[in-house]
Amino acid sequence: MAERGHRDKRFKKAAVITFEGEDLEGVHHPHQDPLVISAGIGDPCHCVKRILIDGGSSVDILFLTTLRKLKLTNEQLSLQAGPVYDVSNIPVRLEGVIVQPVTLGVYPRQATHNKKRNFTPERQQAIEEEVTRLLRARFIRDVKYPLWVANVVMVKKANGSWRMCVDYSNLNQAFPKDSFPLPIIDQLVDATSGHELLSFMDAYSGYNQIKMNPTDEEHTTFRTDMGVYCYTVMPFGLKNAGATFQRLMHKVFKDMLGKIMEVYVDDMLVEGEYKAKNGQLAQYLALAKSLLTKIPSHQVIHIPREQNTRADALSKLATSSASYQSRRRRVEDVMTPNIQGPWEVSTIDGKVTSWMTPIREYLERGQLPDDRIEARRLRIRAAAFAIIDGELYKQAFSGPYLKCLPASEADYALREVHGGVCGEHLGGKALACKILRQGFYWPTMKKDAAELVQNCKSCQLHANMPHQLPVALTALQGARPFAQWGIDILDPLPVASGQRKFIIMAINYFTKWVEAEPLAKITEENTTQFVWKNIICRFGIPTIIIADNCTQFTGKSFTKLCEDLKINLRHIAVAHPQTNSQIEVTNRTILKGLKTRLKEAGGQWVDALPNVLWAYRTTERTPTGETPYNLCFGSEAVIPVDIGRPSTRVETFDADKNEDLLRENLDLLAEVRDTSALRMADYQRHVARFYDKRVKPRPISVRDLVLRSLEAAGKGPQQNKLTTAWEGPYVVTAVLKPGTFRIRNALGKTLPRTWNAQNLRRFYQ
Repeated sequence: MAERGHRDKRFKKAAVITFEGEDLEGVHHPHQDPLVISAGIGDPCHCVKRILIDGGSSVDILFLTTLRKLKLTNEQLSLQAGPVYDVSNIPVRLEGVIVQPVTLGVYPRQATHNKKRNFTPERQQAIEEEVTRLLRARFIRDVKYPLWVANVVMVKKANGSWRMCVDYSNLNQAFPKDSFPLPIIDQLVDATSGHELLSFMDAYSGYNQIKMNPTDEEHTTFRTDMGVYCYTVMPFGLKNAGATFQRLMHKVFKDMLGKIMEVYVDDMLVEGEYKAKNGQLAQYLALAKSLLTKIPSHQVIHIPREQNTRADALSKLATSSASYQSRRRRVEDVMTPNIQGPWEVSTIDGKVTSWMTPIREYLERGQLPDDRIEARRLRIRAAAFAIIDGELYKQAFSGPYLKCLPASEADYALREVHGGVCGEHLGGKALACKILRQGFYWPTMKKDAAELVQNCKSCQLHANMPHQLPVALTALQGARPFAQWGIDILDPLPVASGQRKFIIMAINYFTKWVEAEPLAKITEENTTQFVWKNIICRFGIPTIIIADNCTQFTGKSFTKLCEDLKINLRHIAVAHPQTNSQIEVTNRTILKGLKTRLKEAGGQWVDALPNVLWAYRTTERTPTGETPYNLCFGSEAVIPVDIGRPSTRVETFDADKNEDLLRENLDLLAEVRDTSALRMADYQRHVARFYDKRVKPRPISVRDLVLRSLEAAGKGPQQNKLTTAWEGPYVVTAVLKPGTFRIRNALGKTLPRTWNAQNLRRFYQ
């Protein structure tokens, strides 16, 4: 035996076993004897020259009982080629051979038991509901004596519900990381560019479709008041969950990735070029699939348009126009959709004709229609045409002969010049003139060009915002004093004392009385308290409150107050403040008063606000011809100028007579308010007459397809120079009043806000 010191002084001296030549004395070579060493035993030391150490069996033997304890089965055993003999040289029957990994020593990571957390009753109820749901889905199971125990963490969602997560931070630190690479987001974004249609899909509960290794299930143990459970499927929160799911997606979609779809963990994006224009196509698709099951064999062959001239000409026949065809068509009322009606087989006889056929027949063979009037018209019309090398041409007034095109070729020419390689998406008239300059002609080219431009989706998405007003002015009137209020928030303002930088303001539509209060934060609780304190407690419960769509006026607390007091809460259309124009005009007036009073001392606006409000309340308003103070209380207020330069009513003030005069004014207040209402109605008629001069109606009805403005939808900051100005199409589901609509998207979900016609555009297809 010898001792050797470690280079690092922190380690103690370690004993090293060495073998020398004297250890081999008396040993015959070659030998299979056990290990032979010498040792000193006891103190004083007694030298023992030779000690035999059993080297163990030359074969790694595992008893069958041990195999069962390791949870291994006979199916995992492989057959043994040769026999095995025991010490007495007697052959031993083997069950088989198995190879298992062996780890020597103790794993350096230590299991952890996190301290139990306590939750509020609301969160505890959410935990119980989630655990019950997971048990019903067999995603978790009970576990006893686990080595790893984690706590749950409750996260509140945007809709107010709770999401239960498990804190696997200690477990993630103990286990190695899977290095399977995740896709680079920038490359995925670049790969989707240039595709017209992008379909986003979410692998709902995708992680839970991957089974956990039974030996690793207990590592996912978490503790609740209902018990201790572990996941039988892969949960969220594990360090390698994302890489594991990404590897699975690569195996499943290996032939599609990079071609028609992109995958980032459980988010999938399918790229395409075609989009169904009508939701009813799904019905025809289902019908076609059901019919295909009854057909023994079928084959769908795609051929180019130029090789399918007859069918293409037939499809254009209904829209082609000829001078000899009647412009009248019989209107047939179909009581039920065609897909549900009886099946009929129609036979088409005769050849397909175009607008050029009568002219060619007259010029080539002199053939005329039987009708004398039609024959005379044809002779006059054909004088401007000629046949050159078998093609029909028309004499142009501004240039050479123009080649005549049938309906199918005319459609190709329109689309190529409009949006082809050299197309620039011209307007209808410019498109028709450009085709004329290229030497082509057909009789309805101007109308066809206008229809193509109108139905072009790219032109519609990039169309300019219309500046003409879409509908006539709708005036809002308060039926009685303090019945209808408009409310809004004025911001941002310079930070004043108490960190106040907002003003919440309300105006009564009848009396024009204004209430305002400075705020540091514009929370839902503050707006609710303002309505209760400044409106309801001072002027009674209103009938209508008009507000915009910010969260302070759409939250649960504010809406509950209105519902409990039977107040009709109306929200204005998105990005259309003209709906609540009275409060917008008042905002400008109050803001101008603050600016002119403070000049450069903007931070003192809180102290100046009561003075500006007092000035507004005691000033005659043009629509009513009265001051808001007089319409509210029946008398004019005494203002500082009455004191500085005493007015007649101040100098002749008599307390006893004043009481009688106040009562008389209150008796006459109803007449003053009626007169004010008449003045207001007359004023609104004058405003509407001026407003309606700029109106260009854009009629929109229920079930019409519309586009909505991206800027009005709040996506303006995301735009660049090449971004579309409109998005959609959406379907109009209701007309609330002239110019105000409810719309739903292609998935059938109705948008939560109302939309004004000024931010909508009719979509054609």
